[in-house]
Amino acid sequence: MEKILIRKGQYRVKFHCDYCGDERTERESHYIRNKRHFCNAQCYADYCKFDLPAEEHNRYGTGLSKEERQRRTQCRSMLNHAIRDGQIKRQSCGVRGCEEKSEAHHDDYNKPLNVTWLCFKHHREHHETIYENPELLSSKDSNA
Repeated sequence: MEKILIRKGQYRVKFHCDYCGDERTERESHYIRNKRHFCNAQCYADYCKFDLPAEEHNRYGTGLSKEERQRRTQCRSMLNHAIRDGQIKRQSCGVRGCEEKSEAHHDDYNKPLNVTWLCFKHHREHHETIYENPELLSSKDSNA
């Protein structure tokens, strides 16, 4: 993120789209309101369709049980509170050589503070690997 002075007191922020990676600018006041930043509505729609976890889709209602969705939401909430309270420190991406901002990946939602830190790109790649090879997911469950 880079600030560009437009006129006295007004800035635009240069950023990279979280979906396609294109460089864009946006008013600073709009930029700081959002966690994710997209260059246009189509990139946002594609992100929602292809990259957003299923339980976060607006039309979600099948698949995981209501109890499982609540457990996952509570687990994420517990982790966010631990980060906010300073019990856990956000680390850099766990992939060697990657310096991007990281997000938490839970291998086991029964252990809310036991996470792997991955950047957005590597986190999605990790999930694609699991979805393409469901035996990886079942082998983790059998070891628990």
